[in-house]
Amino acid sequence: MTMVKGPLVVVLALIGGVGLAGCGGGHGVKVVGHTIAIGQDVSETSLVRSVLGVRVGTKASGVRARLGAPFARVGSGHQTCWVYHAHQPKTSLDAIDFCMSRNQRVGRIVTGVHG
Repeated sequence: MTMVKGPLVVVLALIGGVGLAGCGGGHGVKVVGHTIAIGQDVSETSLVRSVLGVRVGTKASGVRARLGAPFARVGSGHQTCWVYHAHQPKTSLDAIDFCMSRNQRVGRIVTGVHG
């Protein structure tokens, strides 16, 4: 049984890595200084689903642990959006907002662009 455990762990790790790469979980996205750096091949659709493993339903404490403190907080209806600097080459994207619901979980992810 011990012999099976090692290869099984490797297979599960590979499956998990492939799953994260396909949904904005980390492929082409990283934090550099205080900015979320996004690769050119990462789509906006992917970003509004997940950024570095942060997705709708993630606790506010998880966002802060993963990304640090936001540079701004903006009210949006019944949510407060935590705004983080972002950069994606050859686009106007300059921010990603994680909008927190009243129960302090991500309710939506919004990309921000400069005009």
